[in-house]
Amino acid sequence: NYRENVTRGVGFIVQRILQRLYTAFHVDEEELKLLKQYAHKAEQKKISLVLLPSHKSHVDYLILSLLFFHCDLSLPFIAGGDNLNIPIIGLLLSYSGCFFIPRRFAGDTIFRSILNAY
Repeated sequence: NYRENVTRGVGFIVQRILQRLYTAFHVDEEELKLLKQYAHKAEQKKISLVLLPSHKSHVDYLILSLLFFHCDLSLPFIAGGDNLNIPIIGLLLSYSGCFFIPRRFAGDTIFRSILNAY
């Protein structure tokens, strides 16, 4: 469902909101350089680069996405809880690279094992 024009619009709005909420974000230049190298290698080899933010808040993956955008890297796809799949917001998120996963997984032992390992 990815649509670049929607992603740019959502990114603009998110960036404006974050600028009002935070005065600055610290980015370690050496770590960023390493991330760019890994991202370019993954793109060349046509393999996935998996990022696992701590998820202390929704800001984690928003910042990562904005950082990738400003570094001209392919934007990450983001796993979001199905509770975010609400009218309008869910559509905008899915057009911006979000895919939804269940927040409850009773009876699905494989899915439970994967998330528990994370």
